Amino acid sequence: MSTRQNITALIALLFVPLMMLTFVAAAQEKTQRAKARKSKKAQTSPQPILPDGETILASMYTVHRGVLKMTVIMDFESEKLGGDVTLEVKKKGKWLSVGKSPIIVDGYSTHFRVNKWDHSQDTLYCVLHGKSTWQGTIRRDPTDKETIVIAGFTGNAGGNNKEDIVKHVGYINPDLLVFTGDQVYGNDHRRNFPNNFCMPFRTLLRDIPSILLPDDHDVGQGNLWGDAGENYSNADYTRMVQRVQVGHLPDPYDPTPVGQGIGVYYTSLNIGRVSVAIIEDRKFKSDYTRFFPKGNLVGAEDRGFSPDKADPPGAVLLGERQHKFLRDWAGDWRSTDMKLVVSQTIPANASTHIGRGRKHVRADYDTNGWPRSGRDAALREIRRAFAPILCGDQHLATLVQHGVEQWNDSAYSLCVPSIQNYWPRYWEPDKSGANHINGLPPYTGEYLDGFGNKITVWAAANPGPTGREPAKLHDKAPGYGIVRMNCRTRKITMECWPRYADPADPGTGSQYPGWPKTIDQEDNYRRKAVAWLPTIQVEGMANPVIQVIDEPSGEMVYTIRAMSNTWRPKVFREGSYTLKVGEPDTDQMKTLKSIQSVPSESRKRIKVSF
Repeated sequence: MSTRQNITALIALLFVPLMMLTFVAAAQEKTQRAKARKSKKAQTSPQPILPDGETILASMYTVHRGVLKMTVIMDFESEKLGGDVTLEVKKKGKWLSVGKSPIIVDGYSTHFRVNKWDHSQDTLYCVLHGKSTWQGTIRRDPTDKETIVIAGFTGNAGGNNKEDIVKHVGYINPDLLVFTGDQVYGNDHRRNFPNNFCMPFRTLLRDIPSILLPDDHDVGQGNLWGDAGENYSNADYTRMVQRVQVGHLPDPYDPTPVGQGIGVYYTSLNIGRVSVAIIEDRKFKSDYTRFFPKGNLVGAEDRGFSPDKADPPGAVLLGERQHKFLRDWAGDWRSTDMKLVVSQTIPANASTHIGRGRKHVRADYDTNGWPRSGRDAALREIRRAFAPILCGDQHLATLVQHGVEQWNDSAYSLCVPSIQNYWPRYWEPDKSGANHINGLPPYTGEYLDGFGNKITVWAAANPGPTGREPAKLHDKAPGYGIVRMNCRTRKITMECWPRYADPADPGTGSQYPGWPKTIDQEDNYRRKAVAWLPTIQVEGMANPVIQVIDEPSGEMVYTIRAMSNTWRPKVFREGSYTLKVGEPDTDQMKTLKSIQSVPSESRKRIKVSF
C-alpha cells in the first residue's frame, strides 16, 4: 500500500468516529431542546394550584338593594371534573341550595345571582363542586355602623407572596375591598389571575364584599385609551376578563355595549349608608394618538408643548353616558349619608419623574389629567355629591384636592400605592406650591400639573431607601390605602400604609408621611359661594336630604343629606332656585319653588314641616 493510501486510510479511521460523535451530539442537543420546549410549555400552560380533589380557588360577592351576586373562580382541573357548581346558604340551621351554575372554561369562573336577599344578617354560604367545598360569610349590611371602612389596592405585580398585606388588612377588617386595576400583569389571564390574585387574597374576598376594576394590564395592554371600546386589541379576551373581575358587581346603570360588543359595568353599590359610584375612566377615554401621534410622555425639555393645545375639542374622558350616571347618582340619596367615587386612576398628572432613571416628564396622557376639559366635566359631576375619589394605577400614592374653576373647589382623591411596585413614579416639583403650609413637606401646595389642571398636593409617598429588606420591595413605597367614612360626623379620614407597617403593632412603623388626613364631607365641594339661600329648618324629620336646582336651567346644583334639621345652602350665582327637601326613603319630599338668593349676612329662614 502506497504512502498516500496509508494516509487516506488513517483519515478515514479518524473521520468516521468524529462524524459519529457529531451525530450523537446533535441528537442529544435535539433531545435537550425538545425537553426544554416541553418544560417551557408546562411552565406557561395552566397548571393545577390546589391539592388533588380541590377545585374552588376563591369567591367574590356584592349585595345591593336586595340582590346577591357572586363570582366563583375555579382551578384549571375543574374542567376535567366537569359538572355544575352549587351555592348553598345556611338558614335556620339547615343548608339550602340557592343555585347551580356551570363552569365557564374561558376564564374558569362560575356566577350566581340570588334575588330578594335578606341583607339584615350575616349568612353562611358554601360553594360545592365534586368533593371540593368553600365556605364563607355574606356579611349583613352595616347600616347601623357609624364608620364605614374601605380598603384600596392597585398594581398587584409579582408572585403571590402577599401574606403581610392580607394580615394587616385583615386586622383593619374593612367593610369593602376595592381593587382599582392591574390585578393581573401579562396576557395569560388563565394562568396569572388565580396565581397572582385570587389565591393571595382569597381569605379576604371570601367574607368581605369587593369591587374590582379591570385596567390596562388586566386586559393584556401596556396602556389603554379605550375610545368607547374601539381601542381594545383583543375584544374576546377583554370580555372574558370583565366577566371574571366584574361579574359580581351590581347591574350596570346602562348595559348598552360599547364598540366591538364590549360590555360596560359602571354602576353604584351601597355599603352601610355609604353609596359608592363605580366608573370606567379607561374604557371611554379618547385615544390621544388620534390628536397627538408623537407619544405618551411629554418631557420637560419639550418646549413646544402647550397645555392649551393639548386639550383639543372632542377629546373624551368619561363621556356623556357616565356623566348622566354620575348626575343621577349624585341626586339619589336613598339610604345614604355619604358618597364615594371609585375610579381606575387620578384626575391629574400628579407625578414629575418616572422610572428607575427618574426621567423628568411634564405630562403623561395615560393619566386622567388628560383631556383637561373631560377631566373638568367629570369633577363637576362628582362634586355635586360631595364625594371624594378612591383610585390607583399610578404606583405613586398621593393625596390631592382637585380644582376646576378655582383651586380646591372639587373632590379630594386618595391614589393608593401599588401592592408591589415595578415602575416607580415620583412627585418632586422644583419648588413648593402656592399657599404652602409650614410644617408640610416642600413638595406640597397648589400647582398646575402638566396639562394645566389645578391641584393641591397634600402628600406623596415617594420611593426611597427604607433600610428594610427586601429593599427591592420596600424602597419602592408599596402598600395600600384606607378610607374611613363617619356617617355621624361626616368626617372622612384617608390613610396610606406601607406594607412593612403592622397596624396592630405601632413599633413596626407608621403610615407614609402626610397621612392620615381627615376632612369634612363638604370639603369635596369647596367652591366659593356667590350668594346663599335662606336657612332651611325642617320640623318632624331628622337629617333631611336637600337638593338645590337652578331654576333658569333646571340643572341640579348639588344634593346632600343634612347633619341636623337645619342647613343653609350656598349657590354660585344670584337668582331663583328650586329646593327639594325631605326623606327619599319614605317618599316624604316637598318641593319649594322660586326661592330667591340672599346675601351672606341674611338670617332669613324657611320652615318645612312633615
